Amino acid sequence: MIVIDEQIPLIIEALSSVDEVTAVNGRSITNDLLCDTNASALFVRSTTTVDASLLANTNVNFVASATAGIDHVDLELLQERNIPFAYAAGSNAPAVVDYVLECLQHLDVHANTILGIVGHGHVGSLLRETAVQNGMTVLVNDPPLLDSGCLNAEGALIVEDLEDLLRGCDVASVHVPLITTGHHPTYHLIGRHEMMVMKSHATLINTSRGGVVSEADIFALDDAQRPNLILDVFEDEPDVRRSILDVCNIATPHIAGYTTDAKMIGALMVLAAYAQYLGRSIPLTPSTPHAKMTTSRLNSSLTSMWKDGYGANEFDALRAEYLREH
Repeated sequence: MIVIDEQIPLIIEALSSVDEVTAVNGRSITNDLLCDTNASALFVRSTTTVDASLLANTNVNFVASATAGIDHVDLELLQERNIPFAYAAGSNAPAVVDYVLECLQHLDVHANTILGIVGHGHVGSLLRETAVQNGMTVLVNDPPLLDSGCLNAEGALIVEDLEDLLRGCDVASVHVPLITTGHHPTYHLIGRHEMMVMKSHATLINTSRGGVVSEADIFALDDAQRPNLILDVFEDEPDVRRSILDVCNIATPHIAGYTTDAKMIGALMVLAAYAQYLGRSIPLTPSTPHAKMTTSRLNSSLTSMWKDGYGANEFDALRAEYLREH
């Protein structure tokens, strides 16, 4: 039996050629479900936390997440249990960059605007490349890559210290994974002090993970100290506090990388990894042609609906509605 998040497109029918498939809402994937179905493979998105409690006493021997971010997966646990893991690194990078570019258009960015990019992975590097091609001055900060000697930011200025980048840019866009341990943790990477060193009227864009920016520290600042905020991610998703929406210039329900194209790319990547794991090909039934991602992602009715008429519990419903539009 293969258990799969029903929001992963394309591959349910393909996986049905391998084994029986149970497709459910990602938040409904539980230990009881995995035990009751005797699941051997698990395909999730970020709404499912893959940890010891989920996998206890199950026969799961392959896990895939059709997402670029993997902070919802306990990688050490999977390694300890020798469970192969696949994910879709970089699958949503074009979609997130498209979102950030629309943010810049919304801000009416001019030729002298300095863009600071925090994190130079799949998304950050593509954003840097695009911004440089558009003639922008770009600053890049990524201490782990810098320490490893692998930080190649052609056309941009590498800034070793995060505070220096934040002090020097007009717009800071954050693209780091959520890491709580090690030499370079990113949990609350940007807090009260970091926001206070930013220029007056500077803008902070976070499309990475909510915990990277401290929401408590946002409220610790008064309006004059707080940068303009464009937040697509929040610390307590899906139970987003109404108060955080009220201090944002733009707030969207984690949709920067949530497009049909990005989801399809991610699905195909994890399907290929599973086929490799099985040592066989898995035929993919041609899908119905899909519409390309539309523009005006910030000004859709979705954003105003969320802020003006919906409660926090409608988070998932709003994301689904957004996906139907895009």
